Amino acid sequence: MEKFRSPNYATIKMKKKMKENTQMKIFCCQEHVELGIDVFVDEEETFPSLNTVDNSSNLSTDCEYCQNKAAYIVSN
Repeated sequence: MEKFRSPNYATIKMKKKMKENTQMKIFCCQEHVELGIDVFVDEEETFPSLNTVDNSSNLSTDCEYCQNKAAYIVSN
């Protein structure tokens, strides 16, 4: 007879796999870049990549912590 695993095991395994396949991006301004790095390290448990936002495309991307224009992207 085959053993049946609880739905909790399947849910945990699925969430772990989804987390491995997603890319975390945090848009932040100059004032909140340290907070963005801290949140990224807490969530991903690894060091982030820090890039400047390219303003040549004329996209207005706001900081995730305030309404200022984002200057950096914290991502993996």
